[in-house]
Amino acid sequence: MKEEKKVSKKESVPSFSAMICGYTENAALRTALEDYLTMRIKKRAAPTNRALELVLQKLDRLSGGDDAVKIAILEKSTMNNWTGVFELKQEEFPAATTEKFAN
Repeated sequence: MKEEKKVSKKESVPSFSAMICGYTENAALRTALEDYLTMRIKKRAAPTNRALELVLQKLDRLSGGDDAVKIAILEKSTMNNWTGVFELKQEEFPAATTEKFAN
């Protein structure tokens, strides 16, 4: 009989660090994501891997793919101790990206 190797749930689920590394190579964005996750964990609202995937998708949608905007969004959420990420107000966009998101 063949031995079936059981894969533990822990082995099959990527860590937050692995998910962040797979998401971006930008060191500042990685730091902002790590700070956001640290805040969530300390708040006792640690996200699941699926929740982190959804946060990353929402960051992409809200930022138009601009890393500076993603960082600003994450920093605002971290500073305000928010569990979620939210669209920036026009005056909160980083200076270099203001024109890109102007209505």
